[in-house]
Amino acid sequence: MKIENGKYYRTALGAKVGPLEGGPFTYHAQGAGRWYNDGTSRYNDRPNLVAEWHDDPTVWGDMTPEQKGALLLAHHEGRGVQALLRDGWADCPYPSWYNSLSYRIKPEPVVETRDVYVSGTPPIKIGTINLIDGTPDPATLNLETAND
Repeated sequence: MKIENGKYYRTALGAKVGPLEGGPFTYHAQGAGRWYNDGTSRYNDRPNLVAEWHDDPTVWGDMTPEQKGALLLAHHEGRGVQALLRDGWADCPYPSWYNSLSYRIKPEPVVETRDVYVSGTPPIKIGTINLIDGTPDPATLNLETAND
């Protein structure tokens, strides 16, 4: 993904940020943070950007038979389905398929591996950890052993 000026983007946590300004190497959204041109956050406390934001998802009543079929098949196979509610996308284990609601197949989590360092001059790498949708997963912490 390449970030462009003036566009809105979705973070790994599902939030809308933008319009982004800056370039060519870093972009920012007022009060929301700074990102590199590939969508990775400049700061560890901010989630990465994962996709361009698209407003107005299609409601069930306006979906094509193919779109409805993909959702019904995903639900039948036990994959997650989400409905767009007031506070954003929410898991919907038993969808009612209301004509006025938007539904989607639950996105796969974004998993990134990051290096873990201890402070020092220079910093010393001690291992790695996975971030799942921008949140560290302690179960994936892998500490490196020192070579004697």
